[in-house]
Amino acid sequence: MADGTLAGVWHFSFTVADIDRSVAFYRDLLGFEVVHRQEQANEYTSRLVGYPDAHLKVAQFRVPGQPRGRSSHDLELVEYVHPTGRRGEPEIRNPGEGHLAVVVDDIDAWHRRLVDADVRFVSPPNRISSGVNAGGATCYFRDPDDIVLELVQPPPATGAPRVHAQVIRLRPEAAAEYRRLHAEVWPAVLEQIARSGIRDYSIHLHDGLLFARFTYVGDDFEADMAEMAADPSTQRWWELCKPMQQPLASRAEGEWWAEMEPVFHFDGQERT
Repeated sequence: MADGTLAGVWHFSFTVADIDRSVAFYRDLLGFEVVHRQEQANEYTSRLVGYPDAHLKVAQFRVPGQPRGRSSHDLELVEYVHPTGRRGEPEIRNPGEGHLAVVVDDIDAWHRRLVDADVRFVSPPNRISSGVNAGGATCYFRDPDDIVLELVQPPPATGAPRVHAQVIRLRPEAAAEYRRLHAEVWPAVLEQIARSGIRDYSIHLHDGLLFARFTYVGDDFEADMAEMAADPSTQRWWELCKPMQQPLASRAEGEWWAEMEPVFHFDGQERT
């Protein structure tokens, strides 16, 4: 961005020995979705990596359902066809070593399934007894290149998920610009939305009215909304969006978007 602040994370990358073997591991065992594969053997790539006549095989992956920002993917794997490299001491304690943590809902089931597939674990799942993730569970394991990966089961939310629906008027002259902005929401804004406990967020437009719906999964809605309001990236985003919006006269005091009254809900479960 023009002010020098970060606009988001493009991807996390590992160098692997055999791209086909690694694609099978990350796609078929871990459930990553392959977004794109390509080979790079050109002048630009040689300049980028600092090796003359470099030849790379690249695979890019995303987590299905993960909110997308500017980047189409979350993880990149690279095989150096030329020049070939060698694996250093694969110890997580060594400076420069990294690891990737993935979120799962049932860490014990994941552990059993991966062990059955001969995946090597540092330990079985460990229950987190202190710190910000107390109540969750975690364990380290290794991919075919001895890269350290982590399964994380977050602690359970103490409150039941709550669905919110809101409405506001969109100024007619701003419709095109509003659509353009929301076709590529800033990654920092999406990250703050997720940190604030908001999931399944969508905005719909009809006859000059914007309807927003989201599920809140946190423990303190007011505190999380205050944190969002204090976020610098969110503040800049709102500075762009608010002039395009016209709050309803019937909204409650202190509201910008008017909270809507729920009158019907069906969760898809048959009643007995």
